[in-house]
Amino acid sequence: MLWEVDIYPAPGQPDLLAEQVAGEAPDAGLPAEMRVRAARGYLVQGDLDRDRIERIARELLADPIVERTVVAPVGDPALTAPPEPGFEPIHVLPKAGVMDPVAQSAQQAIADFGVPADAVRTLKKYWIAGVPEGLREPLYWKLLANEAIEQVVAGPLAFDRLEFGAPYRFERVTVPLEGMDDAALERLSREGQLFLTPAEMQTIRDYFRQLGRDPTDVELETLAQTWSEHCS
Repeated sequence: MLWEVDIYPAPGQPDLLAEQVAGEAPDAGLPAEMRVRAARGYLVQGDLDRDRIERIARELLADPIVERTVVAPVGDPALTAPPEPGFEPIHVLPKAGVMDPVAQSAQQAIADFGVPADAVRTLKKYWIAGVPEGLREPLYWKLLANEAIEQVVAGPLAFDRLEFGAPYRFERVTVPLEGMDDAALERLSREGQLFLTPAEMQTIRDYFRQLGRDPTDVELETLAQTWSEHCS
């Protein structure tokens, strides 16, 4: 089962993450009257019942003195009940394949509880009101998320398990150096971002010519990496 643990400031405690977003809104071209509530949280996947996940949330993931938690299976209406009318949820998560060291530490700590989880991922959850539809993109990518490493999910989360990276299917790729003249070698180096000199490209071509075959893309990239000024 995939559980979501949302961690909010306790009543009377400042909502620092929300205050930061609201304070930066005018600089991003968003309405100054935009209202924000925020939570940090975790997605925890594993054979966990409610008692166990609530204990983990209470004793490990949150500080009960200054925080409160909402714990439910992903998709449960309790997770999308707005703090006030008019607020809509926006989730920000690491993209599949992006390192999530906080989640890795949490997974190890959960295992120390004697309740191993199959997978853990962190998230940030924002409740937003007062943002017109046409300003949603600036909201996402100027204030809430880093497009290079994070994904935005507006509304409820619509998956029931965590995926880490796209499915991989091996395909051997051979680079036809044998038939390339110097101009073609230079173009390959530039367009393939190998950043090798013409002499280096000629040397690689001549070496594989002696082997009687062309290199694979992995071999060529390995040579480019190891011959770079930085690696050298």
